[in-house]
Amino acid sequence: MFAVKAMGEDALCVLGEYLKLYARLQTDVGAEVPLVRDAMRWAVWLK
Repeated sequence: MFAVKAMGEDALCVLGEYLKLYARLQTDVGAEVPLVRDAMRWAVWLK
């Protein structure tokens, strides 16, 4: 169906896209950490 080289190139392309998405998620989640920490500190007062 595909030449071995083409299959490998497709896999590398998919891996590259995955790594881009993973990096974006790390950035987005990292940006939320301070907000979550503040919410946890504030939530202590709700007990």
